[in-house]
Amino acid sequence: MSRKSKVGARSSVEVSNDPLATAEELYALNKTDSLAALRHPNCPLELWWALAGRYPLEAMQSPAGQLFLLEDPTRWRTIAQEHGEEWIQTYTGAHSPVALSDKALRLFAADCAAHVLPIYESRYPTDERPRLAIEAARKYANGRMSAHDLETARFYASNAELNAGPDAACSAASAAADCATLRDDLIAGELAMSTAAVAFITKFHEVKERSGRVSDADEAAGEERAWQWQRLTEYLMAPTGKVSGIERKRARSAKAIKADPQATSEEIEKLAKTERCAALLHPNCPTELWWELAKAHPIEAMSSLLYPLFALEAPERWEALELEHVPNWISQGLHRLSPSQKRLFACDCAERSLYIFEYKYPHEKRTRRALETARRFAQDEAASKDELYNAMLGAECDLNVVKRASRNSAGDDDSFYGVLEAVQAVAYAAADPHAYLGDERVYRYGTGEFAAYAAEEAANDAAKAIAADYEGLKFSAAMQKEQVWQWHHLLSYLAGKETIGARTYKSLRADPLATEADLRKMAKTRPLQALQHPNCPAELWWALAAKYPAEAKDSVLYGLLLIEEPERWVEIEKKYEHREFDAIDRWIDGDLRFLSPKDQRLFAADCAEHVLPLLRQGYATAQEDPQKAIFVARAFAQGYATKADLAAACYPHTGMANETMLEERILSAAAATTYPSAIKGAREAAYHAEQARAWHNEGKGWFGERQWQWARLRHYLKASEESVGAKEGKGVSSPANGKKAKRRIKSS
Repeated sequence: MSRKSKVGARSSVEVSNDPLATAEELYALNKTDSLAALRHPNCPLELWWALAGRYPLEAMQSPAGQLFLLEDPTRWRTIAQEHGEEWIQTYTGAHSPVALSDKALRLFAADCAAHVLPIYESRYPTDERPRLAIEAARKYANGRMSAHDLETARFYASNAELNAGPDAACSAASAAADCATLRDDLIAGELAMSTAAVAFITKFHEVKERSGRVSDADEAAGEERAWQWQRLTEYLMAPTGKVSGIERKRARSAKAIKADPQATSEEIEKLAKTERCAALLHPNCPTELWWELAKAHPIEAMSSLLYPLFALEAPERWEALELEHVPNWISQGLHRLSPSQKRLFACDCAERSLYIFEYKYPHEKRTRRALETARRFAQDEAASKDELYNAMLGAECDLNVVKRASRNSAGDDDSFYGVLEAVQAVAYAAADPHAYLGDERVYRYGTGEFAAYAAEEAANDAAKAIAADYEGLKFSAAMQKEQVWQWHHLLSYLAGKETIGARTYKSLRADPLATEADLRKMAKTRPLQALQHPNCPAELWWALAAKYPAEAKDSVLYGLLLIEEPERWVEIEKKYEHREFDAIDRWIDGDLRFLSPKDQRLFAADCAEHVLPLLRQGYATAQEDPQKAIFVARAFAQGYATKADLAAACYPHTGMANETMLEERILSAAAATTYPSAIKGAREAAYHAEQARAWHNEGKGWFGERQWQWARLRHYLKASEESVGAKEGKGVSSPANGKKAKRRIKSS
């Protein structure tokens, strides 16, 4: 009978194999099998840190270690400074838990010497003897230099050591000579330990000579130990023959640097030259680099792991950064909001200043109504564009009232002007810019950026109004104070890109207690998600079920609501079977906007391809190739064809003398798949395909074609973008097919 050690009521084997073992069980397991406790994915935080000092390599490779090292890299670095010497001796010694080759140990020794070599070269920049010795040690380790040449290089490095004198530069030269040593009685592990120790001493003396303080020298030497251990782990965890010296570390890719929570300062500074946000988000980003990058990327800075630490250490520095850069930060953040969020933010900023105007002109209500109309429009609550335009005119009337009053009085009405201009900007932000195409700002900024520009104007005008009304503060200081409020308010909108109020769609889907208001707003853009939500209101569910009966059957509420009102479901099924053409036509046109451009183009290709077999056998023209057009459209949607390929496959079909109406409709549907606008192409392809089916069946069959299109569209609505295109779409759906597609397009 095998013997099992017990941990409470369960054996140590059971606890080790259970990923949800409790903290008490893992503490008990530690008494009999520390490594098993350390490697457990649910290892308690403090137990992990306690064991990490004894088993550093195992700690770094453990499942829990990946998270703990990211959360607190500073604590790990402190432990590495304290235990680095012990760890290096353990893993380079004769009884190392991980056997390293002589090659790896010699390369590690050369890395340690090269890391402190700049200390020597800064004192003797023209003396290359220590550098040549390090290069010789690497070449010998890689089998590219003889023992005689290695000994010669060591001899010259030793002479450089003697000529340097008793200082840090001398120790650096000594480390270079040590790594190139070759003796029968000196094994590679002892060589690595010796070189690492000399490099450690070199760093200590260099800082002590420079600062004169032993505490600074101890800290710098500890950092050197931590670096040596980090370098050694690369050899310990790398496959045999994959590490070739410190040059490999310098050549690490940006991806490798981002994935390594202990990447060096030099590596992160190098990363910042090409990927500034990635460097800012790195858990080991140097302090000064972090502050410098935070000026231009505040949102990423606040989401980084280091933000709580730096903001706690120097809160006044972050406040100063906010005051200096807050206008640019607001402008930058606005471009990340959706159009409705930009409009709501503009309303919030303007409303904060509205009290200034209403205090002096309590009977003028047009400005308040303009703001309320703009907010309703932004929230999609039945405010029309005409209402919005009239509201803006009303705000202009109030502005004229202030202008007349200012001409008749000596008072300063800057604050009133600011309020009214802010409300006007809100109206602009909420309005359709096409209604104001005569405005030079639309021409300057374009319709796409108009809402962002108008929201920025509203925020700026409101800040000016409130600053002018402040007492006891200079105008600039008061304006900065208001802009800081605006920035913090903007961050609440930036909490999620797709939001309903302050919540994301993802959080609503995961919340079984989401409110009726939230679900009704979700239904406007994601009807299937709202239909399948467990807290969907009954009337909303029935309204959506009439449009999506197949999906309603899959929802969690189907069984419950069917029991309550079975006759209502029977009525829906009858209507769905005999529904009018206009209804299904509206559904297709309306729901196409919920698809991505990729799925819109794939849907267009499906519609055109569905009627392609109706083309009479042998029909061909020199100018038009419907099969090629559909094929290139699919390839473009999957990313295997370019815009130039799409344009080349497009043909402006206008009808030919030898065509029947049926053929013209089929060719028009295929041509629509290559339109630059994916949604326009989808609508045109669906329409022409339905007309083709009608001509083929002498006026019949068009409704069946529309039914097929509606069912096809629902597949795209239900599935993710990739799964529909790859699993259900025909043609290009894999890298292999993509290569064939590229060759076929190129040859044609």
